[in-house]
Amino acid sequence: RTLWFIIKNLSDTDIGFASLQGETARYYLASQGIDPLTSDGVIYLKDGKVYKKSKAIFMIGGKLKYPWKLLKILNIIPAVISNCVYNIILKHRYRWFGKRLQCIVPPRTLKGHFLK
Repeated sequence: RTLWFIIKNLSDTDIGFASLQGETARYYLASQGIDPLTSDGVIYLKDGKVYKKSKAIFMIGGKLKYPWKLLKILNIIPAVISNCVYNIILKHRYRWFGKRLQCIVPPRTLKGHFLK
């Protein structure tokens, strides 16, 4: 559901998505000293800098349409605090937002954004 939300609200087309278990994530994250298999949550890589958990969400928020673009402002909150909220949401996300039984199939127009 989160990925579909991002796709539907994306204003910046210069963004790619990769599974943490995929080749692309392994390659780029290994160059940053991160093991994608032991990482949890969202990771956002921009210009060689790694953003994790809530900070990744805030950076991705900056790529979305208004008003979601305002999420980037929340980046001023210290990670210790914002990651506590992130972890609570992560723990309860399926109960609050539901769970899809199937993986999403991206429309042809977005296939180039999904990296292997």
